[in-house]
Amino acid sequence: MSTTAASLPDFSSMSLRMRQELFSKLAAQLILFITSQSGYSVILGEILPGRFAISLNIFLHDQLIKKPDGLKFASDWWKALHPLCRWGGDLPHRDGNLFSIAYENDQA
Repeated sequence: MSTTAASLPDFSSMSLRMRQELFSKLAAQLILFITSQSGYSVILGEILPGRFAISLNIFLHDQLIKKPDGLKFASDWWKALHPLCRWGGDLPHRDGNLFSIAYENDQA
C-alpha cells in the first residue's frame, strides 16, 4: 500500500521525527518498487538524513545504471508517490541516483 498525500499531514506542520518517518516510508516503498521490476536490484548509497535524501545504486541485470535516462521508470514512480518527492535527475547536474523529499521551504 502506498502512502498518499491525502493520508499525510502538511509538511510544514510536521515535526522532524514525522518528516524522517515519512521519508523512511517513501524510500522503503521506492526500493521495493524497483526490486519488484524484472532484472533490477538496488544497493544503498549515501543516506542524507538532514536533506531527506538517499542515493541509490540501481542495477539492471547486474549492470549499474549510470545515466539518469535509464532511471526514468523509477523517477516517474517516485514523483507520483507523494507531492513532496523530488528526483536528482531533474536538477541541472542530473544526479539520477538521488531521491529526496522537498525541503521545508521547497514545497512547490
